[in-house]
Amino acid sequence: MAKIKVVQFGLGAMGSMMAKIMLEKKSIDLVGAVVRDENKNGKDIGEIIGLKKKTGIRATTDANKLYQKAKGGVLIHAAVSYVPEVWKQIKPAVEAGLNVITIAEEMGYPFIKYPKICKEMDALAKKRNISIIGTGINPGFAMDLLPILLTGICKKVDKIKVIRVIDFSPFGPAIQQNIGIGMDVDKSAEIYKLLQPTGKPIVFAGGLSPENVGERISQLYNKLGTTNFSIDAESSLRTNDRLDLDKVDKYIVEATSAFKQLKNK
Repeated sequence: MAKIKVVQFGLGAMGSMMAKIMLEKKSIDLVGAVVRDENKNGKDIGEIIGLKKKTGIRATTDANKLYQKAKGGVLIHAAVSYVPEVWKQIKPAVEAGLNVITIAEEMGYPFIKYPKICKEMDALAKKRNISIIGTGINPGFAMDLLPILLTGICKKVDKIKVIRVIDFSPFGPAIQQNIGIGMDVDKSAEIYKLLQPTGKPIVFAGGLSPENVGERISQLYNKLGTTNFSIDAESSLRTNDRLDLDKVDKYIVEATSAFKQLKNK
């Protein structure tokens, strides 16, 4: 049976894991990888994704040349999250006749928010006789397909509730920025003011520790003029990957003290 020719778009945290899996599949011929970072251009992908050996497969910034080698195959896209950016990146592959699978979150169900772009995607896909699909663990499986499948053993379903808890530390900078990791106090305050009218709880997290939580709470108060927000922490409260109760106690004491001081102002 002929192997499926595949091009990997993006060799960040997610793309690298996907490339490793595909290299183990006998049914897949990984033709190459498209990268945007000039420092990765021309390198063996084994070096980029952390293998201890070379694969003979190169990363390139010249996507069109690679697409011609994989015509009729598949583009696996793992680079950006938002539909307008996704379409800019995958459109050349569609025009070249490649099917597209993307893990971009918004591509799970983009039709309501981006009807014009979706019509363009659909028309070009039909013209080239290829398919475009947005899928992944989430959206796609964990919070979509799996809960529906589990209802098959239920006599009656009144409600489905799915809660997602995830460690974002292995993800690349693009995903981390999307959820606010690394955001400074000024930007955090700006987002807070946008979300405040919704009336929903607002939680600040990431980079908070027993050593700095008091200072951060004061900084947020000075920007927001209120203590009507919550804080969270996880990785900084661990020692050897286990929750450290001494750190937890110190964090609670420092945070409680800071909130009390501000409320007494």
